[in-house]
Amino acid sequence: MVLTGEKQIGLFWHPYDEILVGFCHSYQLRIGDILGNPKMEENELRLRLLRPIGDSLPKEMVDIESMLVKTWQDMDKKWQDFIEVFKKYCKVNRDYQVVLVNFEGDNYDDELARNNYLEAKEIQAQAAQAYIEARKEYDKVFGNYMALSSKYKKVIDDIHNKECPNCPWNGNTIFPEAS
Repeated sequence: MVLTGEKQIGLFWHPYDEILVGFCHSYQLRIGDILGNPKMEENELRLRLLRPIGDSLPKEMVDIESMLVKTWQDMDKKWQDFIEVFKKYCKVNRDYQVVLVNFEGDNYDDELARNNYLEAKEIQAQAAQAYIEARKEYDKVFGNYMALSSKYKKVIDDIHNKECPNCPWNGNTIFPEAS
């Protein structure tokens, strides 16, 4: 199941069993998670109900969705950057450890290896801090989203009833017979 021409990230109906509206970081990854679910008999319903929310959300919710997408993408980029820097740091650190292990007397100068290590360590720390700051910003926006979800609960429920006819959602889960 592929949503061609539709959004892949944003607010979706029923991203998880017990969530009516949720922020989906990647539609394709969520589909993969569903298809990997060991309870195969649940997959058809999960796939049918997972879909982007239409255009009828209040403006504040639409705005917060845009902010969620932006801050998630920024955070994800910072994480990917950190991973790349960390890989380089690990290699430099490994090389430096080899130098230390093989050190013999006064005839070896480890200053270059040490400087490379310290530089890589600093770059790794900066990348980690950039990710932490991006994560804080995403968490702040996500907190605002949660507050708006509560504020617009009735409106969201009404929109859901229109956009998801014959939906088994009982206010707690898409699997009411199991609860």
